[in-house]
Amino acid sequence: MALARYGRDKEVTLGKGDCAFNAFVLALSNHSVLNQIERAIADEKDNIDELFQDFVVPASVALNVNPDWKSVKSELLRLHDADKEGLQNKIAPVMRKLSIDIAMYSPDAVFLKSKTVAPLVSAYGDYQRSKQGKEAHHLDDIFSRHTFITNKFYEVYYLRNKDKTQRKKIIENWWWNEGYDLFLAEMKKGGVWAGDIELARLAKYFNVVLDVIPDAGFLYNIHGNYGYFPYLNDSIAGKIPYHDRASVIENLKSRFIVAQDHEGVHPEGVNFVVPSLSVILNRLIKVPNHEAVMIFILKQQPLKGVIVPDTWSKACKDELIQRNVIGRGKNGNEYVFLVNGDDAMMRIDKIDYHKEIGDICRKYFQALPTLILHKSPDHWSNTLRVITPEEREMQLKLATQLSANKSSLFSGSLGFAGGAQLKKNPLRLSGDSVVRSKT
Repeated sequence: MALARYGRDKEVTLGKGDCAFNAFVLALSNHSVLNQIERAIADEKDNIDELFQDFVVPASVALNVNPDWKSVKSELLRLHDADKEGLQNKIAPVMRKLSIDIAMYSPDAVFLKSKTVAPLVSAYGDYQRSKQGKEAHHLDDIFSRHTFITNKFYEVYYLRNKDKTQRKKIIENWWWNEGYDLFLAEMKKGGVWAGDIELARLAKYFNVVLDVIPDAGFLYNIHGNYGYFPYLNDSIAGKIPYHDRASVIENLKSRFIVAQDHEGVHPEGVNFVVPSLSVILNRLIKVPNHEAVMIFILKQQPLKGVIVPDTWSKACKDELIQRNVIGRGKNGNEYVFLVNGDDAMMRIDKIDYHKEIGDICRKYFQALPTLILHKSPDHWSNTLRVITPEEREMQLKLATQLSANKSSLFSGSLGFAGGAQLKKNPLRLSGDSVVRSKT
């Protein structure tokens, strides 16, 4: 779960319909990322050439180097510095084929197929709602881009004597028996839009955490975790009294240290969702400016919706954001409290037994390389740097000031009153499916 809207410095990728794989290639071909991948494999005493054979061999052909990890890695890094376009053109097709091969031939093939059923049925549900003039519940990133899928939606929607549940069941059966194979056959082709589903397979293959920042919305996770906080049994809990153990994970959830939903539940615990051990440990103790925050909270009744004082430090406000105590107000110009006083007091203070909990976090946290991609409605980019809400606010203020100073100079220019008007390029409709131009 994301806790704030972040900006980003983007590294623009090539289009041609392969932008998702291009973005992944640019993010992966980084000294720190590749070195971390190597160290993790060395720690497990695995042979990296054998483990990554399905990538190394075709990549070595595309790069014209020896078929071993060391040679491929060296050329990836060289091209990343010297020829990013060449890197994308050569390796994106390799990544596409690898992702589809994993879906078709890996031991997890049936499981991976099963993971696509719910998103497909959800996409059909939104198709039904759109036909009825209702708002979609989810943003379909992939299925509505394929005419053969939307044609099936059309066919099933207009079946007679079938209720909504029966129609969804027909869609599900079609997908298992025919649709999924057609989908993979399409996805094999170069220039076909790829999204979260295809990138998640690559992230799992290279054992990296993959996060995404969309144009409008919250940062979210596609694949991976940073280890897990274990359920507290007698051997792990140590000095934590038995009657207090049940509340520990709830406290960690309240500070968004571990996952909130069932998908983040590990067989032996709950997954960490914070990429840095130092950040986790800071979140166990008091927030910066704790006394001033506490006094302010005690004076406010009720607290929820109250504007946060400007005098509090950036470090303090950042920590309050991460603990989901404060967030942007409706006008976006200030921060307000998101919770009531009791919840806020609990989250700003140190957690009981924070030293013991910190020791457990140190033992079970795992540091994995993290790739953060940026997704627009029709293009993927690599994220060079995540911009915090505070930095973004300063950038917006500066942009507003510059715009105000220049407005009088451009009052008759393109896009302003009296100036030339750009024509919008509407989406072309093909039946019920939206045909988007390739990125």
